[in-house]
Amino acid sequence: MTTGQSVGHALREARQRAGYTTSRFAQLINVSTTYVRSIENGNRAATLEIVEAYDNTLSAGGLLVDLYLAERNGDDMRRRMVLALLGMMTTTGVTAPKLYTEALRERLLASFGADDWHEIAADYGHRFVTDPPEDLQRRLIGDLLVLRQTLNETDAQTARLAAPRLMLLNGMLLANAGDVHEGARWYRAARLAADRTGDDQLRQWVRGREAFRRGYEGTAPEEVIRMGTDVEDVEAKLAVAQAYARLGEHKKAADELAHARRVHEDTDHSEETIYAMPHWRMALSSAYVYALMGDVNDSEAELSEVRPPAAVARWESQLEIQRAVALTRSGDTRAGRMMADTVMRSTPAEERSVVLSEMCREAKTSATQS
Repeated sequence: MTTGQSVGHALREARQRAGYTTSRFAQLINVSTTYVRSIENGNRAATLEIVEAYDNTLSAGGLLVDLYLAERNGDDMRRRMVLALLGMMTTTGVTAPKLYTEALRERLLASFGADDWHEIAADYGHRFVTDPPEDLQRRLIGDLLVLRQTLNETDAQTARLAAPRLMLLNGMLLANAGDVHEGARWYRAARLAADRTGDDQLRQWVRGREAFRRGYEGTAPEEVIRMGTDVEDVEAKLAVAQAYARLGEHKKAADELAHARRVHEDTDHSEETIYAMPHWRMALSSAYVYALMGDVNDSEAELSEVRPPAAVARWESQLEIQRAVALTRSGDTRAGRMMADTVMRSTPAEERSVVLSEMCREAKTSATQS
């Protein structure tokens, strides 16, 4: 492919992605339709002026100009990086300036033999607990795209360790948005990536968090038990306890909950992050084991210890809907169903995660069975 063809192809892709016809776009940049076609087909060499017109009109954040300059100057590495970023923009909705500035930041750090992916992953762990899921996913997708580019060009250890965590968080955000199948694919990818790092602690966390989430996302209890039984992680043990409670095997559920508490005692749970299990989340998760067993009193005792971030509606909603599950499982089906409906109506649409939806379904299913 010649320089003109490569740049022209990128210009055409950017125009089409923005939804402009050839004739309409030609009007916007004040040239003829024939001229636009010849540039995009590679029959006429693009000039810096015409590429700048495309870039400004399509809000490409300098990426199209950078591609033109890289090809004109024979900078193959720069050209490949820009083409990769342009290609990844097609389906993500991430803005070009975001991708471009993040990629530039990573290239500058790499030139000094450094990166900050450990801090980026840690920041997402904190933000997952507090930020609206939709806003968080837009940011995360952009960083995942840049991370992929970083891993293609370097073999930085911190980037390799950050990748499985960020991949799993992206799966959770996809599942929260309603695409549980796609979320499961990201969980599997995160698991495989964690295995490649050789870091056993990371491997255990990824598996434990996957089992925990899959239990809340409607996966069959038997499958959750298979996933979490041999994983020495507090969330894995909680997932198995909840799975046994769903099956009505209350003795096994209680034993696994006791196991989870022993593991919890030996782990750091001081931080408000999704990577840890602070006391309030441990109480919330333990309460759900009791709720699934229909034990209203013990569930309430655990919920009285829950102090979630006040600014995030979904945690308070999750607390309330667990009460609904406890009521229906205990036999008070009318009150439980009414409570579940009330919680879902009062929770803002952007905070209605798959976890809440599955809990609501669980409450109504229990009521129907009763």
